[in-house]
Amino acid sequence: MQLSIERRCLGFGKDRWLELRLCPVPGGTVTFYRDITDRKASEEALRASEARFRALLEAVPHQVWEAGPDGSAAWFNGRFHEFLGVTLDELAGGLGTHHPS
Repeated sequence: MQLSIERRCLGFGKDRWLELRLCPVPGGTVTFYRDITDRKASEEALRASEARFRALLEAVPHQVWEAGPDGSAAWFNGRFHEFLGVTLDELAGGLGTHHPS
């Protein structure tokens, strides 16, 4: 069994993220540290970008959706609800029940 912990560390004027891994071995435990600051910064930047993108898609006056390779719709903005008169939960099953192919 292995234990992995991510911790934010403040010290010496630097804000860093470290991953600590504890691995049992015969006679004790081995500890590994890895700096994951860049990964954490990338994850936060991605979350912020996705939030801005979703806000933009909800603000436009047009219907916006995402569909998979098979044509099934996976995501809708609020304009679909306004246009079709159904809830977003009802739309989650896809457009086929509302607009036959």
